[in-house]
Amino acid sequence: MVDENVYVMEFIRYIHLNPVRARLEDNPIDYHWSSYKAYLKLVGCSFLTINDLLLRFQNSWKEAIKNYEDYILKGIGVKSVLNFKKEEFDIVIEDEVFTEELIQGFIIDPKKTFS
Repeated sequence: MVDENVYVMEFIRYIHLNPVRARLEDNPIDYHWSSYKAYLKLVGCSFLTINDLLLRFQNSWKEAIKNYEDYILKGIGVKSVLNFKKEEFDIVIEDEVFTEELIQGFIIDPKKTFS
């Protein structure tokens, strides 16, 4: 789970630039197993939800896709600001408010039973 307000932008950049950082490709668009082309609306992907993310970049699709592509490509050669490889990396990337909301969402009332 990722707190989208804080980390989703860097996380998606990290995912799409992995093939470039691993020197498998020079450009993320060339990596066959990536969803990057779907985010650029170059291919369809029925199981991928991209609209919410793209709308962070602009209200019109054309501008959103261009801004998204620019954002991803600006990360080439730049170290990620987050260390997603850290061994003690928590399964939940969060801030304090996100953690509290998550905990509250999973608290089970001991008086309730499951049928």
